Amino acid sequence: MTTDLSAAPYSLTQDQRSWVAGTVEAMTLEAKVGQLFVAHAEIGDGSVEEMRRFQYAGVRPGGGTAEEVAAFVDRLNEAADLPLLVGANLEFGGDGAASDGTLIGAPLQCVATGDPATAEDLGRVCAREGLAAGTNWAFAPVADIHLNWRNAVASHRAFGDTAADVAEYAEAYHRGAVDGADGHGFATCAKHFPGDGVDERDQHVVATVNTLDAGEWRGTFGRVYGALIEAGVPTIMIGHIALPALTRELAGDDAPVRPATLAPEITTTLLRDELGFNGVAVTDATHMVGFTSQGRREDLLVDAVVAGCDLLLFLRDAEADFSAVLAGARDGRISAARIDEAVTRVLALKVSMGLCGPGAVAQARPEVDRAAHRAIGEDVARRSATLVIDKGVLPLTPETHRRIRLVINSELASNPEFPIPVEHLPIARWMAAELTAAGFEVSFPTKQPPVRSLGDYMRVIAEGNVAVEGEFDAAVVVAHYVGAGAQSTVSRLRWPMAMGPAAPWWAGQVPTVFVSFGVPTHLADVPMVGALVNCYTPSEAAVRAAVDGIVGAEPFLGTANDKARCDLVAVL
Repeated sequence: MTTDLSAAPYSLTQDQRSWVAGTVEAMTLEAKVGQLFVAHAEIGDGSVEEMRRFQYAGVRPGGGTAEEVAAFVDRLNEAADLPLLVGANLEFGGDGAASDGTLIGAPLQCVATGDPATAEDLGRVCAREGLAAGTNWAFAPVADIHLNWRNAVASHRAFGDTAADVAEYAEAYHRGAVDGADGHGFATCAKHFPGDGVDERDQHVVATVNTLDAGEWRGTFGRVYGALIEAGVPTIMIGHIALPALTRELAGDDAPVRPATLAPEITTTLLRDELGFNGVAVTDATHMVGFTSQGRREDLLVDAVVAGCDLLLFLRDAEADFSAVLAGARDGRISAARIDEAVTRVLALKVSMGLCGPGAVAQARPEVDRAAHRAIGEDVARRSATLVIDKGVLPLTPETHRRIRLVINSELASNPEFPIPVEHLPIARWMAAELTAAGFEVSFPTKQPPVRSLGDYMRVIAEGNVAVEGEFDAAVVVAHYVGAGAQSTVSRLRWPMAMGPAAPWWAGQVPTVFVSFGVPTHLADVPMVGALVNCYTPSEAAVRAAVDGIVGAEPFLGTANDKARCDLVAVL
């Protein structure tokens, strides 16, 4: 497929197309190779010097407040010959761009409200707060479909478990982002092509596989990406996800099955020739094991460009990675035409955003009405809090269950050696404060002592698993698991100790309510609880919504899809 700069998503004028062509023609090979990389950039002089040396196409800044990130981006742009694409994981709200950004809610949280306008609000907030922090490129919307409840990567990051919902809500996010940008240069990025949510594993630690057959894929993920391409999404992130059925159909039965980032039949033939994508393709992070495990890094970077990826996300070693791609361009493994094609698309995207070329506009940073954005987050939290099951234990009231044992199970602190007491985590402090304000007496389990031997193990079990009726009247177990990027290939509940005092062994003795502020599929691991609530994100607003529902002050308004029941309908 030939790139058409006059067509969407660029829609460039003749003068702009001429500028792009002339600029590409005048660039040195080294300058072109620089425009194939998007670097991670921690705030500091080192990143500025690296930009001056390698002249990357873009960056994903490290952490900081909106003011700090914006000032840093200004420094990077001063060092860059061409204006930068500045990316951020704006999936849940402005907090993806800056530490003081507004958390609105997870994509699945929007779906739980039943109202696509919430996804549009999410996109609008992400664009405005992203621009205010100096970023101009959202690594969102997530276009994955949560087909397999065991998959914790898509999970609450996906707009549901059907192609219809994902297409509708992801389009709404894109539409909201375009509106929120209000004429300022801002791009969205649908991810992770060819689609996550089937394999239960995580590309951060292993290459994964979309096992749908060709017809199933075209009717699900193909339908979603077709809709987003039609809607004008200008960039697509390619995942380290293999699609064997389409590899065999498009490249032959003997073709090697590789992740899409390395598979031209997926990233070029399927995405561009069949689906008609005319925009910029960027890899997912190239330091993920799903990518790095596939061969020698210097070869993989070259292969990704050859496969059809226009931008390489992140460098492991700047000098080595840059040199590897430059060598591939010099020795012909990456053709001159392919280099020019990728750079042309990248520059055309920048021109279409008003960053450079004829028609470029000053990239003013919008004012942010944070109070209004917080109100949106409060509304989404209230309307999405979802009661998945209740076996008759709700509501809990101070009159009937005054003493509450509060148990915190966090992905951050599931190891008993974690240096911060779990009760000091924000989610624990917020939950304890809300329950206390509602009139309950809240206690945490006694900290588990170190276990060095089988004797220690048996002693902890004996001392911790004692009769509970005299200690507390009900228990609230809080889970905060984000799913993606965990230390294991799958993300499931982990207790500090099997059979230990924090595991809900008491669920058969006292009313036990389980609340998740992340992954929505914990029911498989706690089917014994009396009630399970999904609140999707670890925000103060979500905590308030959870407690209001638990005590019966407000109804749970959210709806859950079948994945929340983890195929356990027959036994619950």
